[in-house]
Amino acid sequence: MRNETCPYEARVLAARRAGYWDADVSRHLEQCPVCREISEVSEQIRTLGSLASAPTLPDPDLLWVRARIAARQAAAARALRRRMRDQTLRYGLPAVGAAWLLLEQMKAAGVDPSAWIQTLASAAANPGASAAIVALAAFVSGLVAAGLFIGRAVVARRLRSVGLW
Repeated sequence: MRNETCPYEARVLAARRAGYWDADVSRHLEQCPVCREISEVSEQIRTLGSLASAPTLPDPDLLWVRARIAARQAAAARALRRRMRDQTLRYGLPAVGAAWLLLEQMKAAGVDPSAWIQTLASAAANPGASAAIVALAAFVSGLVAAGLFIGRAVVARRLRSVGLW
């Protein structure tokens, strides 16, 4: 590029931008190497400008950060699912074990569990039944249900607090 200037530079640039060449500027452009060079550079810059308006790819650093965030969220979800399973087992297994132990104790005492369950069913339907039997049945069923659902509720609350439930 030359360091020379020409009084027609502004007119040549205006004509290049407008896309309209009058006869005076066209004649001058044929004779002046400085203005020809300015016209060519202006056209190249305009071409590059139109290429810049083409769709661009997303920033790779932003993609990397988003991928890392997604990986962390997936790892947190896996850990919380494991925790949910563990706590369900932690609360549910003792409840099931207590119910099983109760049934085994009943067998050892000579009480038939199936007959006892039928007795409980009839006692619940009979208003004059023994309150102790109904209370025991309610306690056992409540123990099993509470054990199974407390663990799930605890983990569900934790999942909700981090937005994964």
